Amino acid sequence: MQQYCITKYDKSKRDKNGTYPDDCDQWTESCDVGRHINGKKVQLRDYFRVEDRYIKAALALFDYADLPYLRLTNAHLHDYQMEILRKKNKHFHELSFSSIDFREDAIICRDEIPTVLKMIFRNLGEAKLEFQGKFFIHIGWDFYMYIGAHVSNNSLIEKIEEDGLYVLEWDSPYTPQKMNELELFIDRSSKETNLYDDSFRIEINVKELHSLRDLWGYSKEHPFLGVWEIKSDHAEGLKPFVSHAFDFDKFRYWLHTDGWED
Repeated sequence: MQQYCITKYDKSKRDKNGTYPDDCDQWTESCDVGRHINGKKVQLRDYFRVEDRYIKAALALFDYADLPYLRLTNAHLHDYQMEILRKKNKHFHELSFSSIDFREDAIICRDEIPTVLKMIFRNLGEAKLEFQGKFFIHIGWDFYMYIGAHVSNNSLIEKIEEDGLYVLEWDSPYTPQKMNELELFIDRSSKETNLYDDSFRIEINVKELHSLRDLWGYSKEHPFLGVWEIKSDHAEGLKPFVSHAFDFDKFRYWLHTDGWED
């Protein structure tokens, strides 16, 4: 898979360590609009222009990959941020946001991709958009966008750069890495304090990851890579793998599958 890092930051200004000097400070998120950075006020129109370039780049690569849709994975919707936009930052709110099925494993068609990306860029939610290991869009901190595709097109990359963005061949840091051992684990946090219990860890072995994924009701296309909260209705299905007696009154439990490779 060919992977790219797409940003608004001039790659020629990076130092030998790959970072930017202090005098290259730029806005990095939507909440910077209205602030002064390096003596210049960040304008709303500048934000929208850059955001639009990112979305056009993502759609161009998606269209070239010729895929029917993408799926949301590791999805978290920030409802409190949505309410803030409605009341205080109306220029960032769009009616189309309420029409998006922003949940784990949801199918996102092409026409919905721009809206989903806007929601992520504007900190209304976080998610990966993926398709069967053939394509992904990952949005990171500071307006870094990572796209992976099973096909590549140099002229398309050149067009994206002509539109004002910078493209590097760079692996996404949000792609799970291979574990040394094919073991998953469960940890927990206290409901009373919200603190993790450092003394608690259960390692489990499964032959195939889908045997656990099915307990969460996700589709066969879902990679099930990440951290998943264990609810009381999962406990019975976990008995073949875990002998622990869960105490859901006192703790929240989490299944970690990061880095698993079937």
